[in-house]
Amino acid sequence: MSAYTRDCLCKTHYLMSNHPLKDLSQLDKYSFPVLTSNKRFQPYKSYIKKARAAGKYIVAPDTVELFERMRSLMGLENLLDILTDLTIGVIR
Repeated sequence: MSAYTRDCLCKTHYLMSNHPLKDLSQLDKYSFPVLTSNKRFQPYKSYIKKARAAGKYIVAPDTVELFERMRSLMGLENLLDILTDLTIGVIR
């Protein structure tokens, strides 16, 4: 079960209406997904097999940028507040 509440906007984009880390005090309780899960790589299995056979490394982009992941987890307003506080702290 996902920690997100997603309201579908279209086939590939979601509007997150519940942000599990809107309060960073919840960080220790949040269960992050397993990024090395085999199901994530199933569509690329044949490419991975060919690359390994050729002794090649595989470099692939993450389709969701880091900022978008943080926004989904924290909510835009909370994320911007934290980034602003960090920036002000660095300037001081």
